[in-house]
Amino acid sequence: MAINCQCSSCGASLRVSDKLAGQTGKCPKCSGKVVVPAVGKPGDVPEADPTAAPPPPPLAEADRGLPSIDTGEDAGSMVARRGIRRSGQPASSKWWWAAGGATVAILAVGIGLAFYLLAGGKPPGPQPPAAGQPKSVLVLDWPEDQRRGGGVSIDGRERELPESGEISFTLEPGPHKITMMRRGYEQVEESVDLEPGGRRPYRPQWKPLAVALSNPDDPPPEGTFSPTVDTPPELTENRPMDSWPDLVAGFDHWLQDFDAAKRQAAEQGKSILVFFNGSDWSAPCRYLAAEVLLEAEFKRRAERDFVLVHLDFPRLPEAQTRVEDPQRNARLKARFKVSDFPTVALADETGRPVGAVEGYAPGKAEEYLESLNHLQALRRQLAQRSETPPESDAPPESPPGPETPPEPQITLTDEDLNDPEAAIAKLKLRPQSGYLSLPGDVEFRTTMRGIEPLRRKAFQTQQEAAAAEQTVEQKQQLILTYLQQRRELRAQLARTVSLARHAELVTALNELADRINLMQESDREEEAAKQARATANQAAEQYIEQVLAARGLQTRVAEKYADLAADARVETAVEKYSELKSSKHRLGPTTSFLTEARQLEKLEDTILAEEIDLRRGGGNLWHVSVVFNGRFAQEMAIDTGASVIALPWKVAQSAGLTPTVNDPAMRLQMADGRIVEGRKVIAKTVRVGKFTVENVKCAVMPPEFTEADPLLGLSFLKNFTFQIDNARGKLIMSKINVPEPKR
Repeated sequence: MAINCQCSSCGASLRVSDKLAGQTGKCPKCSGKVVVPAVGKPGDVPEADPTAAPPPPPLAEADRGLPSIDTGEDAGSMVARRGIRRSGQPASSKWWWAAGGATVAILAVGIGLAFYLLAGGKPPGPQPPAAGQPKSVLVLDWPEDQRRGGGVSIDGRERELPESGEISFTLEPGPHKITMMRRGYEQVEESVDLEPGGRRPYRPQWKPLAVALSNPDDPPPEGTFSPTVDTPPELTENRPMDSWPDLVAGFDHWLQDFDAAKRQAAEQGKSILVFFNGSDWSAPCRYLAAEVLLEAEFKRRAERDFVLVHLDFPRLPEAQTRVEDPQRNARLKARFKVSDFPTVALADETGRPVGAVEGYAPGKAEEYLESLNHLQALRRQLAQRSETPPESDAPPESPPGPETPPEPQITLTDEDLNDPEAAIAKLKLRPQSGYLSLPGDVEFRTTMRGIEPLRRKAFQTQQEAAAAEQTVEQKQQLILTYLQQRRELRAQLARTVSLARHAELVTALNELADRINLMQESDREEEAAKQARATANQAAEQYIEQVLAARGLQTRVAEKYADLAADARVETAVEKYSELKSSKHRLGPTTSFLTEARQLEKLEDTILAEEIDLRRGGGNLWHVSVVFNGRFAQEMAIDTGASVIALPWKVAQSAGLTPTVNDPAMRLQMADGRIVEGRKVIAKTVRVGKFTVENVKCAVMPPEFTEADPLLGLSFLKNFTFQIDNARGKLIMSKINVPEPKR
């Protein structure tokens, strides 16, 4: 007997075996609850007579959505209503047999499915998490003051590490691999198994990195400076930084006011030594302080030779209270272009940076002191170059002569003319292709042959430098694109209510953060561009020096030829020499000399050189007059650390360079260290002195930075070879006209 029943959720009518009477199952369509009536209830239908025409498959009706509830018709009328021929003869068609077999098979499957659903059984073998299974939460016990510079990844995927608040991750139940990283400590790897719906706390066990402060197998020789002897014993243990002794007190006698240091340096005739310190977070800074800067011998020598300045950049509130002016420290960090901690920089008595030593390896005090010694030697050389030469003791009418004595003037006598060959030899003239030429004639041609390789090298390196700088610009633009994408994803994350979409956005944000951090932390492109520009400048200098040397030599030789041509005895000696040799000879210059001289003029046309007056401005920077688009002049500070020309908003407006919302964004680092977003504009022309560059990239600062100085950066200066003569207040510029590199 079959029993009719109905799903209480979707309303589908079902017909099941009477063996399931009085039981509860799940609807095969919607998984809703189905209650099978007990036997004998209204609506029960007796089993069909096997000799009668087979009824349509009951479960197939349900699958087709056809109602099978009692409609007041008997089975025969239902069959007739559906258009199936009915007769008193037994059905013998093959179609009826196939339909009957299918009905039996479907009924068997339906009964088995019902039993499976009622029994709540599961197929054998491992099962994936059920669709509705609750997720698990992993909570990391990681104090906030230990997170800076750390990282966490789960199952090989980087996750964002919040600087404050609880660290929790919602994960699927089951096993997961957790990897945690913290500065100064070994990496922690742990496997955790999460229960469904559970909340699993985990506290990493950090093990400090083992760092040896000295090499016991390589002790310093006797009588030499050994900076590690006074290292505090607390630092010789592998202890976390939180338990290290406070070394900042050792710098209490160092100045924090850089302006005061400049005044003191000018009064005492000393250089300025500046220590950029990360006292409460940088382990190399603490090692440098303990092993070098606070060592007794170094302190004695440093106080004798330098004015000492300590600029600290702590991160904890307690240490930050010791800093007199954090904004001033940030400006000095930007001015000295500090990118690593620790950094020890050297400046002259005016505060002008001379050089710096970055980083410190524990136990390498001797090497570090050697670097400082080289830095100090460089400072002495620069000081000697900038000094004005003392006045000569000789009378004014007898100024000191050149270092190389001039070549003595050779004159011929009447007796010399009796031997023309000897006279020509006395004049140092040589027969060459019908000419009597000076030695300088050949020397000039040799010098000119050496110019062409230098010219090709200068052109090539200029193109390579431009291409490397273009790569840096593209990298910066890509970072800006990623930052914009991150802002958009965060906005979507704030609006989403779907857990699945939330997980997708978090994954995308983590991947984007990895890309941004990797590009920002890597300075490979910047270093390559810097090296390429230095190589290009060196090649340009060599080329220019060779051209100038050739011009000096050509001038001296041409003047010597002119002097000889004006001497009647020389003319007579040349005529007699021709008669003696029975061939016509003429006094030089030779045809080759004249050809090379014309080529030299063409080369000189590719070189511009000028000395431009400078003026001291705010911040002790040199200022120069700059003309934009041929009509607007502006005093600007020369900043070789700025990659582009930087313009305050009002200056850009006055120059006709007001940015629009369609202009590309640029990341700018202000003097106080802040990163802001400006706009890139293109100036049609920028001119300094007689040097003009077309289509120059400029960065316009946000309108709120009204007090910022306009800066003349490398987007203009990179097109020239330049140097600043501090003693005379001159900007010395030269340029080789190089074709634009193909892009």
